[in-house]
Amino acid sequence: MIIHKNILKILDLAERWIKTDIRFLLKNGGWIFLGQFFSTLFSLVLVYVFANYLPTEIYGTYKYIISIISILYIFSLSGLNQSLTIAIAKGKEGNLFIATKTKFLFSLVGTLIGILLSLYYFFQGNIEYSILVLLSSVFIPFIGSFNIYGSYLQGKKKFKENSILIIFFSFIHSLLLVLTVYFSNNLFIIITVYYLVLAFLNYLFFTFSIKKHPPNTVSDRSFIGYGKHLSLMSVTNTVATHVDKIIIGHLFGPIDVAIYVFANAPIRKLLELFGKILGPLAFVKFSETSVAVLKKTLIIKILKSFLLVIPIFILYVYFSQYLYNIFFPQYYASIKYTRWLALIILAMPFMFLGTAITAQAQKKMLYYYKFSTNLFLIILMLILSPIFGVWGIVWSRVVYHFVSISILMYFFKRMN
Repeated sequence: MIIHKNILKILDLAERWIKTDIRFLLKNGGWIFLGQFFSTLFSLVLVYVFANYLPTEIYGTYKYIISIISILYIFSLSGLNQSLTIAIAKGKEGNLFIATKTKFLFSLVGTLIGILLSLYYFFQGNIEYSILVLLSSVFIPFIGSFNIYGSYLQGKKKFKENSILIIFFSFIHSLLLVLTVYFSNNLFIIITVYYLVLAFLNYLFFTFSIKKHPPNTVSDRSFIGYGKHLSLMSVTNTVATHVDKIIIGHLFGPIDVAIYVFANAPIRKLLELFGKILGPLAFVKFSETSVAVLKKTLIIKILKSFLLVIPIFILYVYFSQYLYNIFFPQYYASIKYTRWLALIILAMPFMFLGTAITAQAQKKMLYYYKFSTNLFLIILMLILSPIFGVWGIVWSRVVYHFVSISILMYFFKRMN
């Protein structure tokens, strides 16, 4: 009883300091943290296996192909996932099937472009890339549409269930890929397993979710418009996220792609862990909070959170050399890049400014922000990479994050 009271006192102090509902974060965020923790753990095991059992050139080609296909996913209207979460939170669960059908049909465009790209590589004489792109493109509609079950569960605030599914999903996908890489270095087999398992698990968990939580028939197609707006805004973001590997692969080859990917991998996983744990919770909270209250409280919370990530940055820079020596000895060349990329860690708390603007459906601001910052990054990478090589990509990413903070602050203050 005494321990319980002391814990409550600590929670009260924490809530007063950062002015956030800590109990809500622990109740729901605990499960989200658990899901993302295991998801990250399994993916790190997969990264370790790739680093130690797969030749560098094959891994670089693998990431190059996945980057191309990831850009084609822009046609699956990823923004519908967010707009559906808002609609489900308001009780309009019938929108789930509307969203799934819409995403599937639009995803077919990505498949068509993938087929055309495959023909391009074929006529260029690159048969390997032609087959890999064609093979991967077939799965786009199935992965791009049925992955929406997570947004459905988040909208219903079924954070525990969604986290459990995330754990199972990550475990099965990672395990099958680990076994595939362990027994074979055949890139065609690895790519097939990667996408086939993704498609199957998405469909399986989608079916499971709607059977356990049958949606009501209330629907409102207005969410599609906002979802398309969000999808359009994410186009440059998707391109900016994956085009770095394509640029490096085109200019310098698959080995440099692999070195860069391993330099960025720990930072990317840390950002994903941070964003996927707190992002969904913040999105739900911000969508229920007035603009006036957000403008009054959010900046203070972010600045206090910034103080907490500084030690993480320092520790990572110091221990990164040991991390790579132990787990990724084949990628010692990645260390010099990852230390610079670690500066991005300091930008993590400011992601909530973008979450707030999105949750408040500030369409015009989102358009300006997404297009301006991502276009800036793409242009910067295209300019610097031919001059400075991989360093050009690294510096572009660091500069991009801090420029984004400035623009987010500008738009957040003008939100109404």
